Amino acid sequence: MAKAAYARDALAKMMYERLFQLVVKRVNTAVEVNVTDGTKQMAMSVIDIYGFEVFGVNSFEQFCINYCNEKLQQLHIELVLKREQQLYKDEGIPWVQITYFNNEVICSMIDVHPEGMISILDEECLRPGADDDKRVVIHMDKTFQKHDHYSSHGTGKKEMKNAVEFEIKHYAGVVKYNITGFMDKNKDTQFQDLKRLLYNCNMSTLKEMFPEGANPITDITKRPTTVGTQFKNDMIELVDTLQKQEPHYVRCIMPNANKMPREYDEEMCLNQVKYLGLVENMRVRRAGYAYRMTYERFVKRYKLICPDTWPSFKCTARQACEKIINFYHLEQLVSYGKTLIFIRTPKTLYYFEELREAKIIKYISVLIQRWVRGHLARLLVKKMKAAYLMFLRFRKLKVRHWINELCATYHGCELMPDFGKSIPLPSNVPVVLKKAVVLVEKVRQNWIARRKILALSPADQYEMRLKVHAYTELAGRKPHWRFQEKWIGDEFSMPEKNRNHMQFQQAMRAFQDLNADTARLYSAYVTKLSRAGKGERRIYVLCDLHLYRLDESCTMKTKGPIKLGEIKAITMGSGNDQALVLHCVPEVGDCVFYVDPQRPVAEFAFAVWFTFLRKYKQKLPVYITNEIKYTPFQKLECTLQLEATTATQKPTFKQTGKNSTTLLWPN
Repeated sequence: MAKAAYARDALAKMMYERLFQLVVKRVNTAVEVNVTDGTKQMAMSVIDIYGFEVFGVNSFEQFCINYCNEKLQQLHIELVLKREQQLYKDEGIPWVQITYFNNEVICSMIDVHPEGMISILDEECLRPGADDDKRVVIHMDKTFQKHDHYSSHGTGKKEMKNAVEFEIKHYAGVVKYNITGFMDKNKDTQFQDLKRLLYNCNMSTLKEMFPEGANPITDITKRPTTVGTQFKNDMIELVDTLQKQEPHYVRCIMPNANKMPREYDEEMCLNQVKYLGLVENMRVRRAGYAYRMTYERFVKRYKLICPDTWPSFKCTARQACEKIINFYHLEQLVSYGKTLIFIRTPKTLYYFEELREAKIIKYISVLIQRWVRGHLARLLVKKMKAAYLMFLRFRKLKVRHWINELCATYHGCELMPDFGKSIPLPSNVPVVLKKAVVLVEKVRQNWIARRKILALSPADQYEMRLKVHAYTELAGRKPHWRFQEKWIGDEFSMPEKNRNHMQFQQAMRAFQDLNADTARLYSAYVTKLSRAGKGERRIYVLCDLHLYRLDESCTMKTKGPIKLGEIKAITMGSGNDQALVLHCVPEVGDCVFYVDPQRPVAEFAFAVWFTFLRKYKQKLPVYITNEIKYTPFQKLECTLQLEATTATQKPTFKQTGKNSTTLLWPN
């Protein structure tokens, strides 16, 4: 029966606690202001806390309530007394320090970890075995034996019951506590079976009050926080919240203990005035200043009452404040801090406000004139904006009409033979589109050029790309590069150009399979400069990965391919010669030759250049000169001179020195 009665009481307390929390949650939700426009949210909270409780028998409840009052008194000391005096000290205001009782030592005795009273109570509750409240007092006797604010039978106060009663000397007075029931109330056992029972009922409110009842019965939950520790954490959180705000205190005095009207207990009231710290508070307020504000705010509000600061002043805000105070001879009623001005009496502040109101009436006519002029100016601006808006819309209308005419003019031009090249742009171009018309014409020409290029065959498109790149690199540098001729590409694969084309293709297919080449892009006869300084006729074939050098005989025996990545630069002559030098890595050596006159040398050069660009995404340097420096394989640097002459009928290499050769070209 005892256990059943205990479970009943635990259930009643648990339901009362959860219901109270639910009401608080719903009230907070109902009054919450959700700000979505980014403005600062302002809120006001009211905390109503009853004072100290001192009964005939004081238990765990009175212990918690009195601890709450100790924490709030500590906050009051910190915010009102300590900070007020610290402000005067920081601002450099002369101040006589007022002594007051700081109850921080009492708060630390109760809530400090791990030697506070609440921590001792939690420690005893965790011990195995039956609860024995006396262990708590014995433990506290050992811990606080020499503490000035704690006493019990074990510390020498023999009139108290041994291991049952203890006293705490609060700032409001001495309170005797009875330890009986402390451990049981601190545990506040909540049975998990009862939580599951209430959660599984049909009432939605109970389901909301006990959400943990949904957890499976096999779940292992950690030990719940004790009532004392939870109360201590709530108080610490409350104090932290209040320290971030600006609290104002309303102190209530209870006139009598009988709760009767027109009955005044003087001793009881004086005792409350004492333990509420009102005496020290009034001493600080009387000795201090009634009002304080920053120099900038003071000048902004009261500068119009002094001719030295109105309408503007050329000094610091503090100097402007001194001018206002000195003008009315109020130096004895204010003090100047580092950042604030302190006004001793409210009467002085009221005097400033009266002067300000009188000046405002004087300047009100000027203010009205300013408003009227501003109103007229705004009307004028509205008219100007309307006129400008009409102008913009009319201009947009003209632009829209011209664009519609442009679209109608070139409608269907993609079906014309010249793609609309012969059709001029519409006249009467709006002024705002003068610069845009240049871009439109450029876009039209680019479009026509692209359509013409797309109409070409793949081979012609490839030839066009080579000539465009050649023009970009050779324009103004090599005048005779024969762009008007047909560039035929792979000459030796064409039956009409090569009688042995089948043998050539069979040999090249074997070379390509060996070196993983997939396409032949160019082939032609060239005359290569040998190591002996003489010209040797060769066939050069360009593929997508290698440049092949073949014999002129039908066997077409290879001389070793050159990888495209081994080519570093290209050099050509500036005249109508066909000379070409491929600068390669030292392991390969530079290749010096001239292309047969029937084929443009620019075609060979830019077939290599464009293939390299597509493969490696970078451009080969192209040099134009008549004195070419080159380095053969395993030799020193040599020079090739290009000379046009009438003394020869065909191109000839002539050795003119140990490291010098001249290419004689028919003029």
